[in-house]
Amino acid sequence: KNPDIVKVLVADRTFSTLAKAAKYTFGDWAAKGLSLSATWADNVSNYLSTKCYKVMLCDPKDATIPDLAALRTAVAQKVLEQVPSSERLTYEGVERMAEAWTFFEVLLSICDACDG
Repeated sequence: KNPDIVKVLVADRTFSTLAKAAKYTFGDWAAKGLSLSATWADNVSNYLSTKCYKVMLCDPKDATIPDLAALRTAVAQKVLEQVPSSERLTYEGVERMAEAWTFFEVLLSICDACDG
């Protein structure tokens, strides 16, 4: 909102939404409780819409903000939503890659058996 003042945004171990933080920390009931009390916070849209340099810090062993509720996870999901489906790695693509890997393992084991 203030690009003339804010030049750098540093997000350190931040949750994406308060509802996700409550849900993945305490359970679905906590997210519903926040909704009933009209308590919301969405850091994803604010982070993405901010026009400045951005740094996102994280702790891979964070015990406070669950990974599924972390800002970094939600931002990554939003960015991936912008990738055209033709350029995405889909489940089918992973499955085909696993089948190819299995084929080559069998093929190489046959070759090794013939050499030995």
